[in-house]
Amino acid sequence: MSTIDSREGDIGFHTEVYLKIWSWDQRQGSWNLNTRIDRPHGTEKVADISFSPTTRDSKDLYLVTTGKDGHIKLWTLSSQGTSEKESDVWVLRAILNFRSEIPGSVAWCPDTSLFAVSVGSHVALYDPLSRSLRQTLTSPDCLNIQSTHFVGPNGRYLLTVGAKSLVVWDIILGSGKSCICTLNVSMAPN
Repeated sequence: MSTIDSREGDIGFHTEVYLKIWSWDQRQGSWNLNTRIDRPHGTEKVADISFSPTTRDSKDLYLVTTGKDGHIKLWTLSSQGTSEKESDVWVLRAILNFRSEIPGSVAWCPDTSLFAVSVGSHVALYDPLSRSLRQTLTSPDCLNIQSTHFVGPNGRYLLTVGAKSLVVWDIILGSGKSCICTLNVSMAPN
């Protein structure tokens, strides 16, 4: 579990932002603070947080945060300490940027091979292992993407939600270049 603790700065106090990552202690039946990261995106707000899904084949567990500072940050568990007293803590693995856009929503493909980040009118698909941008999806019908979701069997489809539209791509067949459908929603005046 992760939480964001923040306090706006004022006279006499500076802005504080903490990303806290908690682990479940089965024996105690409670959450324990595993890692505290001070100012994960500087003094800017954290826009979204998403852990990678865990599967039987998962070797790595990831956490992605997006911030109003324009950065996409990829965090991972790292063993630290001595062999007698070793513990896993979360460390920064990569800082990613997409043009000069402010990143928003994060979604993970169910097999953790990709994560998607909404950035303005685009969706950027990243590979967490190589930390590389794999693909960019854009639809003229969805200019301000508010959230992104992998849907369908094995996360084959990518759904983006805008203020007045939904756009769905087939990631496998369409290679992201072809939009399956767009639904525009308009409200009738009262």
